[in-house]
Amino acid sequence: MDKPTATPPATETRNSSPSVWFWLSAGSVVLSYLIGFVLLVFVVPVFVEMFADLEAALPKPTILVLSLSNLIKSYFIFMALPLLGFTALCTWVLYELDKRKHIVIVIILGNVPPAIVIIMLIALFLPLITI
Repeated sequence: MDKPTATPPATETRNSSPSVWFWLSAGSVVLSYLIGFVLLVFVVPVFVEMFADLEAALPKPTILVLSLSNLIKSYFIFMALPLLGFTALCTWVLYELDKRKHIVIVIILGNVPPAIVIIMLIALFLPLITI
C-alpha cells in the first residue's frame, strides 16, 4: 500500500517591503537632522549676535547649543561624514526593527530626533523668556 505523503507546511510569505511607519519614522529622522543642521549653521549665529547685544548671563542649555553651532561651523568637513553615517545607521536600525514587526519601537525611535530639535529650539529661546 502507498503511504499517504505528508504535505509540507505552508511557508509564510513575509512582506519584506517597509511599512508606512518605517517611512514616516525614517523621514522624520532625516528631516530632523536637516532641520537641526540648518538651525545650527544659519539660525544660531543670528541668536549669537542678539545675545551679544543683550549682555545677559545665558542659561547652560543655550550655551551648549551655541557651542554646538560653533563646533559644526568650524569642523563641518570632519563632522559631515560621521553625521551621514549616523543617519544611515539610524535608518537601517529602523528598517531592521520594522522587518521584525516592532512598530512601537520604530515609532518611538523615529520621534527622538524631532524631540532633540525641539529641545534645541527651546534652549535657544530660554534667554528671551521673561517671567
